[in-house]
Amino acid sequence: MIRTLALILIFAGGLAGCRSYRGNTLLHNPEGHESLQFGTCQPGAIWPQENNHFKSSPLANERYNWAAYLQSTDKQNLFDDMGIQWVRSDFSWKRIEPQQGEWNFEQYDWLIDGAVQRNHKVLALLVYDVPWIYEKEGTSRNITKDEREHYLNYVRTVARRYGEKIGGFEIWNEPNFPRFWRGSDEDFFALTREAIQVLKEEAPGVPVAVGALSYHPMMGGKSFLKKMMAAGALEGADALSLHPYSMSLEAAAHRVADAKALLRDEGYTHQIWITEMGFPTTGLYPHKVSIGNHFNKTVKALTLMTAAGANLITWYKVFDSYNPEDIRFIVPSERSFGLMSRKKEWKPGAYAFAMMTSVLNNKEYNPSRLVLEGLQKSLLQAFLYDDKNGETIIVVWSRNPGKNIDISVEGMNEFQIITEDSSYKGSPESVLVSSGAPLVIKGESNDKILITVRLDAE
Repeated sequence: MIRTLALILIFAGGLAGCRSYRGNTLLHNPEGHESLQFGTCQPGAIWPQENNHFKSSPLANERYNWAAYLQSTDKQNLFDDMGIQWVRSDFSWKRIEPQQGEWNFEQYDWLIDGAVQRNHKVLALLVYDVPWIYEKEGTSRNITKDEREHYLNYVRTVARRYGEKIGGFEIWNEPNFPRFWRGSDEDFFALTREAIQVLKEEAPGVPVAVGALSYHPMMGGKSFLKKMMAAGALEGADALSLHPYSMSLEAAAHRVADAKALLRDEGYTHQIWITEMGFPTTGLYPHKVSIGNHFNKTVKALTLMTAAGANLITWYKVFDSYNPEDIRFIVPSERSFGLMSRKKEWKPGAYAFAMMTSVLNNKEYNPSRLVLEGLQKSLLQAFLYDDKNGETIIVVWSRNPGKNIDISVEGMNEFQIITEDSSYKGSPESVLVSSGAPLVIKGESNDKILITVRLDAE
């Protein structure tokens, strides 16, 4: 993926004021963003059980972190309107130190100052290299022990300049993809170990994410992670970052859950940060999604990833990078990953993103409260989230292609149904779940929720 300015969108308090989307109105938390708490998603049921709450991590008080890429800094004034609290950006070594000892922080000072003024946090990606460190002309992204101290000096200088003004650091990007790392695995692991040490010395209170792995079997993501752990390249870090792109959302979610289980089995308490995921709406990429299915797939992606144990989800990206009137032929997929058009028009996925970040705010995934019954229960995907006050969210969709299913809900007498197009009071006796279209059930209950599944009579 193109590495440009990125945003971590945390729709922490619902939304600023009220926001309407597709007929639904989401009310903000009356106490404001400052009152909200974030913590760890608790996977279970179909996902490996997680017992560690990361109590020693700088992230111990955070819950779900919602994120999306943005391509340019001129849209930062929109952040507050969208509920954004984090800014994720490449801190490009090539821009910061184009020649040895010549430092240029103007762009990043502006970014940090703006974030501080708006009470945003910045996640700084420490990438990639500069030509002047290599003796052989044309060498790139192959940092050996001969060049490593130059990289560490860049890392040290960034960390020392900004300190705890930075919300978090991420070391490198997709090292298991030759486009971004052309050196040996051993050199990358050594680079990571030493960079973690430098960051913890210079900014000990700032969380560090490592990996940023292209986490797909074709890219050898799992085997690379195992080698990272064996080499001690996760020691001292706070999070493992993954990019689980896939044609199948279910397969991607299982890979995330598997990575979390692998960490646990090896004694690690790292959080899982998904620092890239998304899908284009044009072009030839195999995981392209139609505009008509953009809402549905975005809801499913966010649900599956939180249930799999992700603590941070970064959507690639906020805005498309093309104008329809400028395109004569097919639009390249890379230019249409946005939740919005280049002209800031909301695509269906943007409505889905806003809905999900609002309803899941301050909730934890709690599958132990949900029971499915009925001969057709295998046809329903259902995920339950709740908070300590009893507010309960259930996200459901039908697995049955081309057919609707009907469910009854016991244990929550009154609830609201939220869909792509409407919001209405639901009936416990019968809730119609349309084929392929997820819906949200929102109510209050501390009891077990029993859902009985049956095929729709029609």
